[in-house]
Amino acid sequence: MTRVAGQNSTFYGKIEDLVVSQEYITPAGKIKTSECHARATGPIIDRILIGSEGAYGILMTITLRVFKYMPENTKRFSFVFKNREDGKTALRETMQSQFGQPSVLRLSDPEETSVAMNMYGVEGTVINKIMKIRGFRSGERCLLLGTADGDKEFTKLIANEACLFILDFFLFLDSQRLVKNLACDYFVLYQKLSEN
Repeated sequence: MTRVAGQNSTFYGKIEDLVVSQEYITPAGKIKTSECHARATGPIIDRILIGSEGAYGILMTITLRVFKYMPENTKRFSFVFKNREDGKTALRETMQSQFGQPSVLRLSDPEETSVAMNMYGVEGTVINKIMKIRGFRSGERCLLLGTADGDKEFTKLIANEACLFILDFFLFLDSQRLVKNLACDYFVLYQKLSEN
């Protein structure tokens, strides 16, 4: 098994967080890990075997944690920042806040942001012109995409708190930047992205 982490790992965890137990066939016999691997002493065998990619044996059986699939509760949010530094600051501060963790909080670099703006049909529109006038220039601006998953009230709380936190953080950071413009751009862009 390969050590992997998908873009939803902030909420769901990486593969080592999802594995409950494993069974391997090795030259020396079977290795079966315990479903209760929290211990105060010794190594956690699951952690050693995960990522071994066949070095210790052949993985025959695996038990994973699963989550109830509730796509109707998924909340998405997005922001566009003038530059990558602003986006990184917002990303860091959001992840270090105390209101909970979105399942996805992904900051695109300027190149990927340009591709996304083309893909979502924003390039060449009034929205794009407004963003350029307000200093959100193509080749510099960065798109932050967020998703909250889980229980309906939880996802609503996380999405709302993340949006408010980012807006409040930038109001506190530098009130001279006319963050109200950022808020307007966010809501206009969010509506445009939500249509797609």
